[in-house]
Amino acid sequence: MTKVIQAKMILFLKIFFCTISFLIFISNNSSAQEIFTTPPVPYKDQYDVKDWLKDIFGKKKKSTDTASIIIPSQKLIVSVLPGIAYNPATSVLVGVAANASWYYGDPSNTINSSVYVGVSYTLKNQLKVSLQSNIFTDRNGWLLAGDYRFWKYVQDTYGLGTGTPDSNAQNMDFDFIRFNQNALKKISKYFYLGIGYDLEYYTKITTINSDNDSLIYPNFNNTYSRENGLDSTNYLSSGFMATAYYDSRDNTINPYKGLVLTVQYRNFNEFLGSSSNFQTINYQIKSYHSFNKKDTYILALWFLGSNVINGRVPYMSLNSNGWDKYNATGRGYVQGRFRGRDIMYLEIENRITITKNRFFGLAIFGNAETLSYPEDGVSLFDYIKPAAGIGLRFLFDKYSRTNICIDFAHGVDGSSGVWLNIGEFF
Repeated sequence: MTKVIQAKMILFLKIFFCTISFLIFISNNSSAQEIFTTPPVPYKDQYDVKDWLKDIFGKKKKSTDTASIIIPSQKLIVSVLPGIAYNPATSVLVGVAANASWYYGDPSNTINSSVYVGVSYTLKNQLKVSLQSNIFTDRNGWLLAGDYRFWKYVQDTYGLGTGTPDSNAQNMDFDFIRFNQNALKKISKYFYLGIGYDLEYYTKITTINSDNDSLIYPNFNNTYSRENGLDSTNYLSSGFMATAYYDSRDNTINPYKGLVLTVQYRNFNEFLGSSSNFQTINYQIKSYHSFNKKDTYILALWFLGSNVINGRVPYMSLNSNGWDKYNATGRGYVQGRFRGRDIMYLEIENRITITKNRFFGLAIFGNAETLSYPEDGVSLFDYIKPAAGIGLRFLFDKYSRTNICIDFAHGVDGSSGVWLNIGEFF
């Protein structure tokens, strides 16, 4: 590690820990700091998409409605959004997304659990089956966090580092399986410690010319794999995780206030079936601050970083935008546009409720990312790629605070797109 990189890392760590201290101070001293309470605005004064559909079709709400099923004892709310959507990485997709929220204990002392399930098929012949979960047991004694995926996927890759040009695009075809599960024990009011297991399996990897379906050789994936002694058509990353986690949010789907801090160590080892040995350290901050009693203006901050400590990381397991748990980083750029050994990412979002009944709102956001590839002399902060955008928010379910999100984002070099989601992006 050069002295320049060391100096940058020391400066970053100072900023990182100062930011943590400042955000904890805000979280603990906010005038709206009470956690795990029912929203201050009565549900009867709120109006969501389900109410709108009921008004249009003149149906009385029934317990068997597919859009919302509420079981009083567990406060289970299921929001289902079938239909057609668009994402720059997938083009047009047809599928269904469901977001479930419930309490395993008294809402006064237990945060809501949430599970997201999505199944879709796209015009690029991509099949995606995903499930992400954050489950809090009674009185938040345990947090069980999972990320499971089976994808038959096609995606462009552009080489490594943040400075790669669009002309580098190479189309990769692969199958992808992820099994990621953490079990965290509450140590104090908001603080958890735990362990978990992470598996990523990429198989049937090919790099093809989109114009004539011919194989591209050599390509970024097999050149990198050959240099690191890895099979370029199949690789498995298998290892354990140790996590320290702090979470004071008032809601896991759409927070109005609170703070999330995560530090996670991952150790992938051939002893556990991994194609290579490598270790990483991941860390992130999510902060939410409400500026009024009605929670109509929320400032949300997201910082994410990941560094490879040592070892040989398979090409597709390297850090990349849009490959986080909810595929949310880097709006303004297609998923996988930037890939590298280390990543730092920052996003700031203003969430503004426009109507008194909370049915309609706006989100104004900006983000920036930087990735490294030391083997080619590309360090963090050598290239920084910013993006910005504006989003529409429609309240889909007032009980769980679930929004339908439609975001328009623009990056540099003409990169732009539309992102749709059920639930906030972070």
